[in-house]
Amino acid sequence: MKIVGEVVINVENVGMQYNLNKEKVDNLKEYVIKFLKRELKYNKFWAVKGVSFQVEKGDKFGIVGLNGAGKSTLLKMISGVIKPTEGNIEIVGNIVPLLELGSGFDPEYTGRENIYLKGSMLGYSKEYLDEKMEEIIDFSEIDEFIDIPLKNYSTGMTSRLAFSIATTVRPKIMILDEVLSVGDAKFKEKSEERMKSMLDEDVTVLYVSHGIASVREVCDKAIWLENGHMVMQGPVDDVCDKYEEWVFSNEKVIITQSEPAKEQIKVPVDQVISISFNEFIKEGESFWIDLMDSAGEKFPITKIIKDNKLFIKPEKELENGTDYRVLLHTGCVTDLKDNMISHYVIPFTTITE
Repeated sequence: MKIVGEVVINVENVGMQYNLNKEKVDNLKEYVIKFLKRELKYNKFWAVKGVSFQVEKGDKFGIVGLNGAGKSTLLKMISGVIKPTEGNIEIVGNIVPLLELGSGFDPEYTGRENIYLKGSMLGYSKEYLDEKMEEIIDFSEIDEFIDIPLKNYSTGMTSRLAFSIATTVRPKIMILDEVLSVGDAKFKEKSEERMKSMLDEDVTVLYVSHGIASVREVCDKAIWLENGHMVMQGPVDDVCDKYEEWVFSNEKVIITQSEPAKEQIKVPVDQVISISFNEFIKEGESFWIDLMDSAGEKFPITKIIKDNKLFIKPEKELENGTDYRVLLHTGCVTDLKDNMISHYVIPFTTITE
């Protein structure tokens, strides 16, 4: 049960400033010479500025914003990975950050040795790691490779080992940055089950994801960051509604047509898809539109209707050079006069800009 009013994370007027070189310095010798001559010139850049909020015990707290908004920087400051330039952060309870899986490992060490290394960085004692060693190895499914150097591991094996180490305990505070599932399909299912069991408990969660649907599902409160500043905080649905409205009103329009057509279209990856109709439209039945690949696999999407435009935002980045299609189901989209709009399939191929 959540204890109302028990603050476990207190962020007060926090800011993080970086110095960006105005000119390229190619090597250490050149850097030292310019440094001694005081010829190094910087642009000051605030990745996060003036952010304040509180997280209570048991909160599932989301952070939304575009790439570069300052989400990951804020999580790193709260995790203690970096120290803020200004402001203060107070944490009550042990904290487990799941930020960049695989960070903190030494490729020359074996998997077993890296369990001790990573575990100690997360605050686990050697005695505790000895006790949990077999559980970590079994869950990661790399028992055959546990005593060979990590440099021989695949990226998936490394991520699975890191995930297993970090989720062995039940922390009071968990920080998640796009790592709700890792590895192949089978391991993803297993890792998602473990995460769900942890989220169902009275653990406080800070969660960052580009998938707004998952933020709504996981969290009960949220803040919205833009250019390092906090735009809004409050109940998760209120924040996500305002954020999505802002995103779709400002995103670049990729497809614009007088009506859905069947010709092939090129769409840059990680962009909003926009389709224009002849008349104003409104949403019909649930599941009235799908985004899928050529094999028929469906992809989670966020969709918004504004007047005569339908905006579709994939919840995960599409693969470059791949064929996809948008399917509008027959009779599930109507105009404002309640006339059914016909079934449409709109194919497109992704490209990079």
